[in-house]
Amino acid sequence: MIVAKGNEKITKLMNDWYKSMRSQKLLKAKNLRSDVEKLIDEMEQDQTLLIYYSLLEFRYNLLINNTSGLVKPGEHIEESTTDMLNYYYYLFNAIHAMKIGLYSDAKHFYHKAETLLSLIPDELEQAEFNYQYALFNYYQFQPLNTITYSNKAKEIYSNEVGYEINVASCNNILGLASTSLKQYELAEEYFLSALDIATKQEQTQLTHMIRHNIGLLYSDQNMPQLAINYLSKALEGSCKTMYLLAKEHEKLGNINDAAEYIDKGLQISNAQNNKEYYHHLSILDARLQRISIDEYEKIVVDGIKYLQEENLWHFVQIYADELANKYYDEGNHLKVSQYFRVGYKAKSEMEKRSALK
Repeated sequence: MIVAKGNEKITKLMNDWYKSMRSQKLLKAKNLRSDVEKLIDEMEQDQTLLIYYSLLEFRYNLLINNTSGLVKPGEHIEESTTDMLNYYYYLFNAIHAMKIGLYSDAKHFYHKAETLLSLIPDELEQAEFNYQYALFNYYQFQPLNTITYSNKAKEIYSNEVGYEINVASCNNILGLASTSLKQYELAEEYFLSALDIATKQEQTQLTHMIRHNIGLLYSDQNMPQLAINYLSKALEGSCKTMYLLAKEHEKLGNINDAAEYIDKGLQISNAQNNKEYYHHLSILDARLQRISIDEYEKIVVDGIKYLQEENLWHFVQIYADELANKYYDEGNHLKVSQYFRVGYKAKSEMEKRSALK
């Protein structure tokens, strides 16, 4: 949050707007946004406030998962503003990059934000960074780091009034990390605790997100029908949910249902520019269509290239091993060797990164 002399009223209103977003109170954030928009004309002579407004508008759209056609704040912000606004610029860009699957960019922006975090004497902002960075570590298949940063954030939120939703969000991430570690009972405890808080707080978006993750929990345990039961009550506008629903229906042999969810997921991933799930859905679609192995290879290799660029080695190994096994069935041992090698390198990268943490 910032301090601006001569514009105390609108500055306070914008700071309150950011506080509502940081505490994940969507309705309050929506209402405060409307109040700020009525005062835009008063900002015209204050460059700092205009920049602050553009950053908060960007953050608001990320909060409501509106990444379709979202215009990022200009790079000139980095060189022309305060440490506080520079920090917001880096943090919000990190969140955006993570949401659309550009994890290398996200890592760059998170590290930039972290260098400025020590200059910001706001414990709740420390918690916000830790929470967002925990989520990034989850997507990078670093569950132990995820747990560390989630607990740091949760400890701060638990000691503050009005941050119950944030505590639920931390429990949600802890459930995801526990799922990655195959600690399924613990994961379920975290998810149910998060769901209880989100339901009592009437947080529909968070409730749907948690249900998606419970679906993921059952998917990971190869319980497709239970997974579908939860996923069907999750995020309709999420390409991740559509992918999981397609995957679980494929397990049950419901090919038509799987194809329908793949089509919906591809539409959403394209609209949201989500590169990661575009590739996951494209590969699943190719598998369902039973195209020739050479055509299938082209689609999978395209996905592997993206996953390698974004250091998503877990998926690289899965898809490389899948290709190797398909070519083994075909008797093409040269290709078997090629893709087992790709899978082995991915596994080595994962082990190397784990050893560095």
